[in-house]
Amino acid sequence: MSTILTNSFYVMNAMHVGENSVLASIILNASHEVFKGHFPEHPVVPGVFQIQIIKEFLEEFTNSKLQLETSKEIKFIQPITPAMFENLNVKIEIKEKTNEQITFSAQLKNAESVFMKFRGTYKIV
Repeated sequence: MSTILTNSFYVMNAMHVGENSVLASIILNASHEVFKGHFPEHPVVPGVFQIQIIKEFLEEFTNSKLQLETSKEIKFIQPITPAMFENLNVKIEIKEKTNEQITFSAQLKNAESVFMKFRGTYKIV
């Protein structure tokens, strides 16, 4: 599977898998190189990294290689700063799965806040 960010940008702390859902706890690497260029004075997790985190967990959960087909909602509600929000939860619910695609909803959050919401469809490649 595609693990571009796993073990470099974040590490998985814990994962709970349900029939059609996954809830994982991750720890961000606050010293990752991306933060030196992505607003070095006030580093934030780039939106494309947030989307990639969701993709990596969906690929792991479904044991499939995925390609984004449609995005119905991508909302970046609050910036994720590595200093303030080192520990994050990844919450994914599979709404529908066929041999060709997966429709899902996902969030990056912690106990107090939701930082990003993402709904869409990935094509299984």
